[in-house]
Amino acid sequence: MKRIYITSLHLQHGGVQFIVAQSANAFAERGYEVTILCTYNLGEPAFHVDEKVNIEYLTDFTPNREEFKSAVKSFRPIRALQEGIKSLKILRAKKKVLIDAFSRISDGIIISTRNEDSVLLAKYGQKNVLKIAQIHHDVVPGDKVSKDIRNRYDNIDVLAGLTKEVETEMREQILKKDTRIQCVTVENFITPLDFEEESVREKTILCVGRLHKDKGYDRLLKIFSRIHAKYPDWKLQIIGDGLLRHELTQLVKKYGMENHVEFTGFLDNEKMRIRMQKASIYAMTSIHEGFGIVLVEAMDSGLPVISFDVRVGPRSIITDGENGFLVRDNDYDGYVEKLSELIEDEELRSRISANAKERARDFYKERIIEKWIRIFEANR
Repeated sequence: MKRIYITSLHLQHGGVQFIVAQSANAFAERGYEVTILCTYNLGEPAFHVDEKVNIEYLTDFTPNREEFKSAVKSFRPIRALQEGIKSLKILRAKKKVLIDAFSRISDGIIISTRNEDSVLLAKYGQKNVLKIAQIHHDVVPGDKVSKDIRNRYDNIDVLAGLTKEVETEMREQILKKDTRIQCVTVENFITPLDFEEESVREKTILCVGRLHKDKGYDRLLKIFSRIHAKYPDWKLQIIGDGLLRHELTQLVKKYGMENHVEFTGFLDNEKMRIRMQKASIYAMTSIHEGFGIVLVEAMDSGLPVISFDVRVGPRSIITDGENGFLVRDNDYDGYVEKLSELIEDEELRSRISANAKERARDFYKERIIEKWIRIFEANR
């Protein structure tokens, strides 16, 4: 099974897209013939894709979600109807090209990275293909994804979660007791830093991620407004872009922090890691997380990390008080308290930093790729 196919909705900015590109490159390095089955062609990939990796774009159209939403918001019923009909055609075509792709692949390995794709892979994937459904997010028993896993994944061979918690929950509460599906944990990986660490850290709190409601940036700005009042010489830097940029910028103005909060926009991985080495603390305030690869990258950069202890994700990476801090979800006072401790205590930052770098090694590329290869070999 030297051929690997990986599905991806597109190859623009996004955590899943970054992991798809990284994984494809790593498999190609190990001698596999890798193809990314990419639904939409939205332009040049945002992340480096090795020249040995083939990208097969399955459609020549682009989604029109924003056009449809805009027509609805502006009360243009005819335009909304037109965009709605167009959207339905796009969805049908998207489904058809995936069905066609899965139906024609007769051997090798297919790794599906979205629930919608996994449902189709289970139904149309060929008998001699190793069919792997990779879950990139939290799965809550009773939600749509968990119901699909239970009722529509019957012909999937391997179900890969990002954390032991998700794996256990899927095996014990979601999957049928008599299922043949193998349930495993394969974490996301990082590539070790290959440049020198900054000797002098700036008084900067850093956060990375798309500007989306799931990332809880409104919570972060509320917390930083209290930090700013106590430590006016500290700054907040947010790396990422998205639809909430204007809304968040207005919130910064409301708090009077225009000169202390910077939105950098999207930065490639190398530039982001350089920023991490210059900062002093990494803060995550996500409402939901599947894993939190940026936490690992921050820890590898020697940053003390702090996160709300949401349902899954950060707790699988951070050991509270040892290599970072976990704060009870929505406990703003507790979050401000821990941030204040890190700001005031340089020795604490140094200790947490050393432990964080050690923990990050568990997620280095070679270790995680070996997990994948053991799965492939066990299912030959």
